[in-house]
Amino acid sequence: MTGRFALCSFLQSHFLAWRTGLPSWLIRDLRKTGTSIGQLQSLDDCWQLTNAAGVVVTTTMNGGPIALKRIRQRLEGQPFAAYLNDLGFGTRPDAVAIIAGTDPYHYLDIVRTNSAARGVSPDEVVARIRAWEARYGFTLDGAGFDWLLGTFSNSPDDWRQLAAEVREFAPDVVDRGAGDLDALASELEQLNGIYAWWD
Repeated sequence: MTGRFALCSFLQSHFLAWRTGLPSWLIRDLRKTGTSIGQLQSLDDCWQLTNAAGVVVTTTMNGGPIALKRIRQRLEGQPFAAYLNDLGFGTRPDAVAIIAGTDPYHYLDIVRTNSAARGVSPDEVVARIRAWEARYGFTLDGAGFDWLLGTFSNSPDDWRQLAAEVREFAPDVVDRGAGDLDALASELEQLNGIYAWWD
């Protein structure tokens, strides 16, 4: 049975490598990191789900940040990047996406983070992240269809001013989350970054 399982795992790794463009050695290595691995999903121009050039490693509940750190350490110096792809907040497992290349904007192009309900397009999300990157050295740690997370290498001087900017961009972080600007400013400072989301 072990030999049969090993053969199936080997063939699945090669098939996933063929479908995603990632090397099979990387997929075999990533299998050891989580509970399962599959193809990364994206949205096409008609907002329909489609397969993307990357994989998603499912982790344990609340295990995404630890898995992301391990995967990023493993990928250091390699032409691949990893980002949190789903945060289950203890209700379902987290997931980490791995793509070829190291450009975070390529990953954002795949997941198309937006808020149609709030009129925030994927291009506006990218523009805002570029602005944060220029001002604060923003590093993208994760993003999904309606959320993003990242940290700063240069902390803002005025966290409350940043909280007001984040609230304007993603009102749900205050209206359905922190409750007021001071609480959001405190959360952002504790994170030393931004977690924005839209309901």
